[in-house]
Amino acid sequence: MKRIFYFTVILFFALPVWAQQIPKLPSTPSAKVIIDPSTKQKVKELCYLLKSDGKTKHGDYFVYSIQDTLLISGTYNKGVKHGLWKFRHRTPPYKLKTKGTYKAGKKVGVWSDYSVAGVLLRELKYAENGKDVIVKEFYSNSRAKSEGNMLIINNKEIRTGKWVLWHKNGTKKAEGMYSTKKSGKKVAVWKYWFPSSQLEREENYNNYGQLDGKTLHYNEAGTVSKIDFYSAGTLTHSEDRFSGQRKSLDSLKQASEAYKSSFPKIYAGEIAQIYTQLEAFKKMPNTENSYQTGEKIVKKLRKLVSLRQELLEQDKAISSSFTKIENTYKTDFPKIYAGEILAEQEKLKNYKNLTEAAKKSFVGKALLKKLKSYNDEFEQLKDNEQVITKKHANIAKNLEAKFPPVFEKVEAKIQTDLNAYKQVTSVSEKRAKGNALIEKLDGIEGKSHELVVKDQELTSKADINVQYKKNFPKVYKNFSPLVDRGIKDYNENTDLESKLKKISSLMGFYERLTVNYAKLKEQEAEIQAKYKEFQEKLKNDGENKYVYKRGKILYEAYLNAYKQQIATNRRISVGNEVLAILDQFISYAGKDNPELIGKLRKAVTPKAMKEAFGIK
Repeated sequence: MKRIFYFTVILFFALPVWAQQIPKLPSTPSAKVIIDPSTKQKVKELCYLLKSDGKTKHGDYFVYSIQDTLLISGTYNKGVKHGLWKFRHRTPPYKLKTKGTYKAGKKVGVWSDYSVAGVLLRELKYAENGKDVIVKEFYSNSRAKSEGNMLIINNKEIRTGKWVLWHKNGTKKAEGMYSTKKSGKKVAVWKYWFPSSQLEREENYNNYGQLDGKTLHYNEAGTVSKIDFYSAGTLTHSEDRFSGQRKSLDSLKQASEAYKSSFPKIYAGEIAQIYTQLEAFKKMPNTENSYQTGEKIVKKLRKLVSLRQELLEQDKAISSSFTKIENTYKTDFPKIYAGEILAEQEKLKNYKNLTEAAKKSFVGKALLKKLKSYNDEFEQLKDNEQVITKKHANIAKNLEAKFPPVFEKVEAKIQTDLNAYKQVTSVSEKRAKGNALIEKLDGIEGKSHELVVKDQELTSKADINVQYKKNFPKVYKNFSPLVDRGIKDYNENTDLESKLKKISSLMGFYERLTVNYAKLKEQEAEIQAKYKEFQEKLKNDGENKYVYKRGKILYEAYLNAYKQQIATNRRISVGNEVLAILDQFISYAGKDNPELIGKLRKAVTPKAMKEAFGIK
């Protein structure tokens, strides 16, 4: 009684554990000794009972051994298991045995089973209905042991659907189906493997879970060592490995006969040799040596049979590739077709005459790879042709009408390159020459476009000649021969690159003329404004009348010299001098300049006037 009281106190204080998972209802703790139905031994049960009836479990639930070791823990919701439950082994060290979740009394989610040592042995993933289960079993080394589907009916585990089993080393051990009719019996074909992954056995089951038909036993070399014959679960008779080997040879020989129509060269060559070996083998007595000889023949025939479909598909692919290549290269690249492609067709003849299947497979794969490269290259070659045609047309569009002599010279070089390109008989060389030609045409296309643009700009820039002729005729007369000579050289030039250099030089000259023209016009206006200011400030300044008179004389002399300049830079320089002396004259306005006036009265020549003003 003392022990029970002690656990009742513990249980009372454990209340908060389950309070967050299920509804909190008025309940009272209960602790008593019961008989465990699984072991028939006494254990201590501690739980909460609803106060409403005093018997319905609700909340935390624990089962302890008589020695006070925790064995079971979980929770109830109004008498139904709900939430996480844990079950421990009944032997020391009492490690976790099973854990999982209940939902309204049904197992849901993943349930895990552990060994006495604490190693995971099995995982069961329950559906919402609590019956359909996906099972995964594990070895003690944590590797997968088996996996499949299972039904839980009345606590009975029934395997169903596909199952796969593995050896401890991780290789597949067995694979097959269980009945979906809740019988838990094997049906259809089951296969078993050695740990080496070599097939060990093939079983056939009827719908009642009985062995029915052949059960084939294999040795680790992969050959049938024994055949058991069953009828509705009863073994009727068996055959030994020699009989099985001979049946395998007969079956493989029959399958290899297909080579006679599809690959007669191989049939008359490699297969005929194997048949000769087979006839000699059939005369041997049943010994280990003869069995090993038979195994070698089985291996050869099996390889031949497995290769046949691959060779058929390979032949079809090669034929299709050659047809495609012929339809494309023969029309678009006849030189390549007549050269490199026809040489590949000679290889095709050699391929067709091969008498060994493995060699035919190897040579065919290499041939297919080469043919695929031709088909891939064709697309690039066609792309190159289109680019070459387009760039050639753009060059003609830029030059032929506007610059016929230049076009004629450029076209002659392009035609030389095109003729060399068209004579190529190799795909790789064709691609290389095509890429080089595209790069060359790209440069010519860019330069021809640049020439067109600059020629149009030159026409518009030439308008500056009219402005100079109208406003600065002396300057115009000075530079116009130079411009005329430059334009004449440009027009007569027939070399594209040289023509571009000449027009660039002309453009630069016109740009400088344009800049200087703006400076000259601005300077001319500034001189007029400055002279007006000079007139306004000094003409009626009686104190400085000599400044006005002598300054006007000098201004007119400088202005005349300014107008006589024929070079733009020199004209701008003299214009700056005119502005400078006007600024100097204006600076005397409204001031007493007795010393200057005295000097100016005596100055009667421009030289003396300049000395009086201090002009150098």
